Amino acid sequence: MSGFERRTTLKDIAAEVGLSVTAVSQTLNNRPIRLSEENKQRIREVAKKRNYRASAVARSLALRQTNTLGLLVPDIENPFFASLAKSLEETARKTGRVLIIVNSNDDPAADCNLINMLVEREVDGLLVIPGNSPHQGDSAAASSDLFDLLSGIHKPFVLVDRISGPLICDRVAFDNERGGAMGTDALVERGHRHIACVANLATVNGRQRVRGYRDSLNRHGIEFDESLVIGSDYHESGGYEAAAQLAELLRPKDGAPITGVISCSDMMTLGIINRFREDGISVPGDCSLVSYDNSRALNFSNPGITAVAQEVPSLADTALRVLFHRMENVEDPPEDHILMPHLVERDSVRSI
Repeated sequence: MSGFERRTTLKDIAAEVGLSVTAVSQTLNNRPIRLSEENKQRIREVAKKRNYRASAVARSLALRQTNTLGLLVPDIENPFFASLAKSLEETARKTGRVLIIVNSNDDPAADCNLINMLVEREVDGLLVIPGNSPHQGDSAAASSDLFDLLSGIHKPFVLVDRISGPLICDRVAFDNERGGAMGTDALVERGHRHIACVANLATVNGRQRVRGYRDSLNRHGIEFDESLVIGSDYHESGGYEAAAQLAELLRPKDGAPITGVISCSDMMTLGIINRFREDGISVPGDCSLVSYDNSRALNFSNPGITAVAQEVPSLADTALRVLFHRMENVEDPPEDHILMPHLVERDSVRSI
């Protein structure tokens, strides 16, 4: 005996009550129909008895919309993107929509396949965070393919967080350059003048944060030293490897030692903290530290880490608001929505 029962249809209910499928459909969907209250009540009782559930697929075909949205994220394990996906899903659900989340593993080559998969499922709109390749040339070529695809799919979409490229569309992100300057300011204003920066130089966001770091130094009359910029990826392992170079800069054979670091991602920061702990380098005693994102990944750090905060709920709300507007107003000109980060001060920066 099968553990699954055949789904009850409108036709089944119509046959039992001796009325037309149209009468049953109109009644169960609370639409006007010339039918006695007695017959309407019979239809509802049979539907309840047979555990009838309306078909979302059939309703979608009739309305020509699925009440589903697609979200492409580059790394669902990254706390920032995990938190963003959660916030987007919760907000979308409040509007009666289902969010389908796909993960590219930060592989730009996977972006097109995943977008095509979402389009084939007839999502009503897309939220797109492109992947970053560790090889800039590969990333540029793959991003071009993604932009070509997006420009031709005739689906409303919004680029989120990673908004570089030639595609003219709605874009929502935080001001990375301002954030990089803000984090550096937090160190300079406490007396630090020899400051390193750990960033993902293969990404536009990372390079923008480094520009902010450089601008802050220039504003404070501190000469920019390219050797103090250390490349990493957005993973804990990348931060761990970068910390080995930071340790050398803290104890240089010649020249002044660094006294502070701005790390341009919380995941990098976790790697830096772990390596520092292994090497006996204290924060902030030996090295002050400012992070970027202010995600929950920092919650258990001791001391608490000063961080440039990107408020995820604000990013999610803005991205969905822009997407919903685009879905209703397809001819409106696209807009950029650049949000401001802010600094959360904790105990990882000492005055010198």
